[in-house]
Amino acid sequence: NIFKDDKKYPLMKKSMVKKKKKKKKVNSKVTTVRNNDRSNGTGIVIRRWLRCRFCSAKFKLATSLRVHNSLHDGTISQESPFPCRECGKTFRNISYLYAHCRIHWDDRPHVCGVCGSAFLHFSDLTVHRRKHTGHRPYECSVCGDSFSSAANRMVHMRIHTGHRPYVCRECGRSFNQSHVLVEHVRVHTGQRPYECGLCEWTFVSSSSLRKHSLRKHVI
Repeated sequence: NIFKDDKKYPLMKKSMVKKKKKKKKVNSKVTTVRNNDRSNGTGIVIRRWLRCRFCSAKFKLATSLRVHNSLHDGTISQESPFPCRECGKTFRNISYLYAHCRIHWDDRPHVCGVCGSAFLHFSDLTVHRRKHTGHRPYECSVCGDSFSSAANRMVHMRIHTGHRPYVCRECGRSFNQSHVLVEHVRVHTGQRPYECGLCEWTFVSSSSLRKHSLRKHVI
């Protein structure tokens, strides 16, 4: 041990002790670096903004930038800029998107006693039960059609008002439901994610696949 004789190496010992203390002090300042944050080597975290390459918008998180970019790719309406990556449904507020995404999780405690369908919220189960009972309490004031939920009635009312808020950036066609726009855009992109397991034909929507199966492979 070179420090065994303190009198022989006094300066060396003091120098090593100072370096150890200094190193410990710097390490204590280092915080966890996440997303686009970077450290400048002194333990101080520098936050770097992520900028949209189409406009002047900037974001702290890469996920926020990806959601914003949906406004530029022609698939999402500016009225509902937050898309669900599982089903394509869009929302005006990101908190609504988070609440919706929970339906794709496994935790669905409210189960229908008739068909076994499970739901995250009891209110959703209540609406679902109306499919079995035929109860349709929400009536259209224009044509008299009735619906099991207020949301379905709202979508129906767009037939009368002509309101089609979801516009394709490629061809200009507009639609009254977001999922219809998502399916339409696949005509331009060539994406056909639904494949028939019997003949390997592919389709832009699940409804098209069902129609194909009933028409071509009905047993």
